[in-house]
Amino acid sequence: MRLTITQKLALTISLFVVSGSAIVIFFILPALASIRQATESMAAHITSENNELERLRLLRRSLTEIDQIETNVATLDAVSISRSDEDEIIKRLETLASTHNVEQELSVSYNAEGGSPDFAGYYVFHFATQGSFSNIRAYLASLEQLPYYFIIPKMSIEKVKDGDPTQSHVIIQFSAILNSTSS
Repeated sequence: MRLTITQKLALTISLFVVSGSAIVIFFILPALASIRQATESMAAHITSENNELERLRLLRRSLTEIDQIETNVATLDAVSISRSDEDEIIKRLETLASTHNVEQELSVSYNAEGGSPDFAGYYVFHFATQGSFSNIRAYLASLEQLPYYFIIPKMSIEKVKDGDPTQSHVIIQFSAILNSTSS
């Protein structure tokens, strides 16, 4: 049986269509499905990585904020005293006055209502200090070097007439506020 050219052509085309269909069904469609699955898997992985990066960014920000809070707490501790430290401060102030050869009258009052929610209250130290001008200056410089943060809203200085013209005696009066913590 001899096939005509038309039949041969039809048979060849049919063979190519069947072969092409087989290639599409057995090779290309599974490859496309695999590519689609890999694309979806990569998209899910990228989304997961982006979520992790966002969590890390937020964690770093939180750690930075914690560091800032620790710094603020350390500053708060540095500028305030506890209620049990008042005797030590008074002794240091009296020692400071005697070291610089100045006479000092010191009184302390405590206000339990702090001006800030960070503090339990504050102490008000009232100073009346008398001595030579150079000793008073040295005393104030030493007072500034103490590890306490005194807030001095106003200070008055008055020259005292003394019998010795070579010495200039002065009196300084001021109040200093020192914040207190509840511990």
